[in-house]
Amino acid sequence: MAKFALFTDSCCDLPAALAEQYDITALPLGVIIGEESFANYLDGRELTSQALYARIREGAMPSTNAVSVGNYEEAMRERLQAGDDILCINFSGVLSTTYQSAVIAATELRDEFPERIIEVIDSCDVSLGQGLLLLLCAQEQQKGATLEQVRDFALEKRLYIDHWFTVDDLNHLKRGGRISATSAVVGSMLAVKPILTINAEGKLEAVGKERGRKAAINTLVKKAVTLWENPKESLIMIGHADCEEEAFVIANQLKEKLGVSDDNIVVHCIGAVIGSHVGPGTMAVFFEGKASR
Repeated sequence: MAKFALFTDSCCDLPAALAEQYDITALPLGVIIGEESFANYLDGRELTSQALYARIREGAMPSTNAVSVGNYEEAMRERLQAGDDILCINFSGVLSTTYQSAVIAATELRDEFPERIIEVIDSCDVSLGQGLLLLLCAQEQQKGATLEQVRDFALEKRLYIDHWFTVDDLNHLKRGGRISATSAVVGSMLAVKPILTINAEGKLEAVGKERGRKAAINTLVKKAVTLWENPKESLIMIGHADCEEEAFVIANQLKEKLGVSDDNIVVHCIGAVIGSHVGPGTMAVFFEGKASR
């Protein structure tokens, strides 16, 4: 049975140590701040998440760019030459052209390596939701599943990854075209905190709103308590945009309400690419849901 490598992109926001543990190759998207460009590696070697959020608080308005076809070709070719097949699971294709870059690279490389298998999947997930799907796939791989079996597992599981989050400043979503300018101004004036999710198409969707941050965070906890499938046997990923203390408040509430242990909870800072679009103060929970979204 041929070995296969798991590929993804840095929008998965996985802790670098976990990606290394499971031999997941995450190609970096880019962050541009003024005249400066940074590669968004998971280990933050060029730009840490905390540094990005500090720059935003100082008034920076970063933009981002996708992984290029050439970058995918270079990284994939190295593993193909080593005799590995490739399964690449990418950030939501409707939110970035990164998925399409991987598809183009795979198409070109299949001609160069006709004996190798290269599969590319749109996760329809974002941030640590994408990261959670990658971890689940890597665990299947470690159990001895074939590339085709892990591919089918990913295609089935991807829409069972729940994403629930709130942002602290609606203007970041407005700048990215996710909400209207009027909604951002009115929402900010009224201290409205939106409850957002990722739908079955991989698109951002507003599904509710709360008056104030505390109420919004309580709603995230309620979503996890109500919708998390087998909490004592699976992971929840709590993502925060430089508000770690509140993330641990959520973790402690979930331990109290559901009886889960620290082993079931991963708290991690949302990466610089996602953070460029949602801004500091964003809070999110990602877990295996009881039903497909």
